[in-house]
Amino acid sequence: MFFIFASVGLANRETDSLEALLENVSGMDKVDIMQELIWAYRPVDPQKGLKVSEEALLLAAELDYKQGMANIYRRTGAIHRLIGSYEKALEYYMISMNLCVEIEDTLGIAKVYNNIGNLYNYLKNYDIAIQYYNKSLGLKIELGDKQGIAATENNIGIINKARGMYQEALENFNNSLSVAKEIENNSLLAQVYNNIGIVYSRLGKYDKAMRYYYLTLQIYTRIGNKIGLASVLNNIGHVIGEIGRTSDALDTLNIALKMSIEMDLKPISQTSYSTISEIYYKNKDFEKAFEFFKISTELRDSIYSEDSRQRILQLQIKHENLQSRKEIDLLKKNSEGQKAMRNYLIVIVILVLIVSISMFSLYLNKKKSSNLFKKQNDELEKINEKLVQSEKGLKQLNSTKDKFFSIIAHDLKNPINSFSQGLELLMKEFDYISKDDMLASINEINISADHLFVLLENLLQWSRAQTGRIIINKEYLDLNILTNNVLMLASVSATNKDIQLINNVNSDAKVHADPNLISAVIRNLVANSIKFTPNGGKIEIHTERVGSMIVVSVCDTGVGIAEEDIAKLFRLDVHHSTEGTSNESGTGLGLLLCKEFVGLNGGDITVESKINCGTTFSFTVPLSSEDFDCSH
Repeated sequence: MFFIFASVGLANRETDSLEALLENVSGMDKVDIMQELIWAYRPVDPQKGLKVSEEALLLAAELDYKQGMANIYRRTGAIHRLIGSYEKALEYYMISMNLCVEIEDTLGIAKVYNNIGNLYNYLKNYDIAIQYYNKSLGLKIELGDKQGIAATENNIGIINKARGMYQEALENFNNSLSVAKEIENNSLLAQVYNNIGIVYSRLGKYDKAMRYYYLTLQIYTRIGNKIGLASVLNNIGHVIGEIGRTSDALDTLNIALKMSIEMDLKPISQTSYSTISEIYYKNKDFEKAFEFFKISTELRDSIYSEDSRQRILQLQIKHENLQSRKEIDLLKKNSEGQKAMRNYLIVIVILVLIVSISMFSLYLNKKKSSNLFKKQNDELEKINEKLVQSEKGLKQLNSTKDKFFSIIAHDLKNPINSFSQGLELLMKEFDYISKDDMLASINEINISADHLFVLLENLLQWSRAQTGRIIINKEYLDLNILTNNVLMLASVSATNKDIQLINNVNSDAKVHADPNLISAVIRNLVANSIKFTPNGGKIEIHTERVGSMIVVSVCDTGVGIAEEDIAKLFRLDVHHSTEGTSNESGTGLGLLLCKEFVGLNGGDITVESKINCGTTFSFTVPLSSEDFDCSH
């Protein structure tokens, strides 16, 4: 990877050239060069770009150069967004927006709209992001700004990609790609190639993904964009890891991590830590997997803190109110000017005896203005109401997340301590312990390791589900065969407790679903039933057709669940986990995964239980389209 670091010299040439120009200019010309310098530092040394921004803003303020100030605030906001300072980014964008409105810079307004859309895209608030992208796109189309239109089209594609609408995203990216090639914009070209690569990676088409990633890598290397390099190296590392080249993947991700840490790019660093954790997990190095997962989680929390989200929402509300007041003031000003003109015309019209017609026209115009003001006020109230609801949701989500990770950290201690203490005992007493005692200790260690493996597997699967990284591949499945496979895997645990496993799934039960997700649901439910069923009990799986769905039920003769505890089972913010009949432990995460996976397949999950009489978990899966058509 030496060529990557060697290429940075190309970017340094641009910054050195601009620095040299500053020595020979002054006034507004100096401000213009400084704002270009800010943008040149952005992909290679963001912190230096922020320092230049401070000097440029002071000079532009002294000169009362509002166009320069607007551009500097916008570009500085973009740097803050890259390094994860989202609140600061929005603050700078709003200042830039107000300046652009004041000097009637329509192109500047369009660019700020696009940047605010980027910010909300990173915050995963896609609805607000799309609103700003559409505002930006409308203005750019009016201005005939080809480059701006292509950039916004690319951003809309990113949202479609995040929502799993991959075909729509590829259409957006290809539209943007054709323009980027036409205008020879290398930076935009690299962004689009990278985004297309991500789509193909999520579709499991790794060869295509790597082709686009290498095209991206070549462009960013050529133009010396270190931020772009760090980002695409993360993507390449992920794909290499997926195809089993673990060592190469870790080398690539560590290069990306080093570059992002040097530039203080927290979002990119967080992605590196998360992907490294996944690779260690796949290679069953659970200690390192958890170490990097913990760093990734802490870094993500520092970026997306609750306080920061609240301040961003408050800034957004303030911005919407300010914009609305400006629009209303402008309308009032125009109305007063029109009123004066009408009065003058009325005097003239009086002279020609058409007073009645002019007065009627005045009445209609006032009524129209009144309706316009009312409509704008109604829209503003709706916006504020949505933002308040969004703020409440964010508070609840963050509180829930904190409780959940506290639970996970607590429940990880027991198997890890048991595992560690068992090994320590074996090492100290190895020469004195009997063979039977040694086998018993090894068996306990093995149980702890199995439990830890299941917990980490569920935790990482849940994490992938929450970040949208699980790809749904639905197939036409035979539930009877799939259930047999799951029960074979569970037979060892069941035999240890003398529990019967009975497959009463109809032989003609065909569904349309993702086999991996449905297997995971049945596996977790069966494991849960084994845990809470006493020795000599029975677990039965059966199916029933209801309309266009198949209902799969896992019934056991276990200890049952109290009525007041049933409502806690599928909640992230409530820790409901009890020991099994043989002192088995757990976190309740398996049931959360079941609810998540059933939902991803278009179904729902319910539970019925009675103390000392057993429990039945039931979930729905859509019938295959062939069965559905035949039955009707």
